[in-house]
Amino acid sequence: MIKVSASEARIPSDLFNRIVYQGDIVQVLRRGGKAIYIIDEASKKLLEKAEDILDAYEADLTLQHYREGKLKTIPAEEVRKRLGL
Repeated sequence: MIKVSASEARIPSDLFNRIVYQGDIVQVLRRGGKAIYIIDEASKKLLEKAEDILDAYEADLTLQHYREGKLKTIPAEEVRKRLGL
């Protein structure tokens, strides 16, 4: 993660305060349609928690498929061979 100060990022203090204290989300657009979003720390933690839950769900589903025989496995030696390791 890259860390910069609000002044380095040129975020006006009133906008910074709206993000931090009111939980506003800011979309920063660039020519050509590319965008970034600025969110507060609580929102970031919530997104990370959601990702963790989704990862755990997908792992459980994969394990279930393996146990049901719906998933083919490849021995480690074969993986190394295919990757040229």
